[in-house]
Amino acid sequence: MPNTTLNSSSESKRPQWIDRRNARRTVPLQVLCLGISRTGTSSMTRALETLGYVKTNHALDVVTNPSEIEMWMEAINAKFFGKGKLYVR
Repeated sequence: MPNTTLNSSSESKRPQWIDRRNARRTVPLQVLCLGISRTGTSSMTRALETLGYVKTNHALDVVTNPSEIEMWMEAINAKFFGKGKLYVR
């Protein structure tokens, strides 16, 4: 499934989904802030964006990019339940 990107043509107003499984990081990871639901993660996301961190990830991102749910579930199953291949460098 896809990441939402819109093309300039009027016909493609629907989201186009991009699978990020084989994506490579082009910008180094700078900050990692983890928190469970309802502990200020939205506020932290907005604060990081205010400070200039242009690409942040939040749990709500899966609403616009449902394929990320599959990747997270694969990673969780591999890490904690030994099912599947671990995500490693």
